[in-house]
Amino acid sequence: MALPIAIAGADQVFDESVLPQSPGFDAVASTPGDGASITGWLWALLDGPTGHGATLADSGTQTPTLNNVDTWGNYRLFLKVQNNLGTWSELDPLLAPSSAFVV
Repeated sequence: MALPIAIAGADQVFDESVLPQSPGFDAVASTPGDGASITGWLWALLDGPTGHGATLADSGTQTPTLNNVDTWGNYRLFLKVQNNLGTWSELDPLLAPSSAFVV
C-alpha cells in the first residue's frame, strides 16, 4: 500500500516592502495513495524569523492562510495529509522536503 504524499506547493516569495502579507497555501497536489482519497490535512508553522507575529489559520484544511507575515525572512511550514483509510503521509519534516515552504 502506497502512503499518501503531502505536497504543499511552490515556495512563495514576497518583497519586504509589501509587508504585512497573508499568503494562502493549497495542498491540492497531494496524492492519497492506492485507491484512496485525502480526507485530512494538518499544517504546522515550524519556524520563522525572530520576533515575527505570523499565525497559521485553518491549519486543518486544504487551504490555510499564514496571517500577519510582518517580518521579512524565512517561514517554514510543514504539511501532512491523511487518506480515507486512516494512513498519514510522512510525519517527519526532515524526511518530507516537498511539504516545507519558505516564504
